[in-house]
Amino acid sequence: MVQTIVGGANTLIGPLVGAAVWLWLRDNLQLIPGLSTLWKLVLGIAFIVLVVALRRGICGEIIHWWTERRTLSARQAAEAVTETIEAGRGAMEASSRKQRDTTLPLPSPATADSDIALEACALARHYGGLKAVDGVSFKVRAGTIHAVIGPNGAGKSTLFKMLLDEVSPTSGHVLVTHLHSYATPFIRYDLGDIATLEDHCPCGHDGPVLSNIHGRSKALLKHANGMVSTFYVRARELTAIAKFDEYRIRQVALDRIVVDIGGRDSLTPEETAAIVALIRRHAGDEFSVDVRAVATIDWGESVKRLGYRCELL
Repeated sequence: MVQTIVGGANTLIGPLVGAAVWLWLRDNLQLIPGLSTLWKLVLGIAFIVLVVALRRGICGEIIHWWTERRTLSARQAAEAVTETIEAGRGAMEASSRKQRDTTLPLPSPATADSDIALEACALARHYGGLKAVDGVSFKVRAGTIHAVIGPNGAGKSTLFKMLLDEVSPTSGHVLVTHLHSYATPFIRYDLGDIATLEDHCPCGHDGPVLSNIHGRSKALLKHANGMVSTFYVRARELTAIAKFDEYRIRQVALDRIVVDIGGRDSLTPEETAAIVALIRRHAGDEFSVDVRAVATIDWGESVKRLGYRCELL
């Protein structure tokens, strides 16, 4: 026990070192003139000093010192790397900020005939009997600055969430564009529509134009990460798999698509598997596909019997 305390516990060599030190002191203290009767007292005092000064034992203190030194070196190296990265990041941010400050153009002064950049048309959002927003309409022209003022609970946050497409309105809609259709001027584009912006029109119109416009519910899929993508399945792709009178494809959840096959009492397992594979080839494997055979499809009040409709947009 004494040898272990002196040499250091939790080490293999500690008891050996402790035994060697203890035996050396015991044998050599007896050889010192004048300590022939006091050598045991001196040995006890030496034991107490070693225990107080080296609480972990001789080997334990050496191992502890070496571990602390390595940890300190690793910490200093990590701090140096962190300082280097932060210094480089700060320089990049400063450079980027300087570049943005010098390259951002000033907005053109707004005039009474400036293009309409944002238009809210009878926006309303109801939560049961609570009307958070009720029939708000306004137009914002490009280059103008506006503010919405009202007491707490007036619906300011709900209004802006509808403008940002974070909350769907109970009724009404938002129009966002500075472009007009010159062929049919009454056409405007809804927030969330996907289109291609071209520099000019082949018809000869000099200016930016929109092409390949996809309606929000007609040809778009909404994904779990918030992104939207185009989705289009040709009728002939389905008729090549099975015979039917009519069909309807709907996205009913972020991970679920329902396919109704009208005019069929049932589908064979092969037909069902082929339809599922077709939908996933166009939509992606992240969606589960439910294929249902029905005598007739309930179109509800829909005038246009669209082959696909997204019920989340």
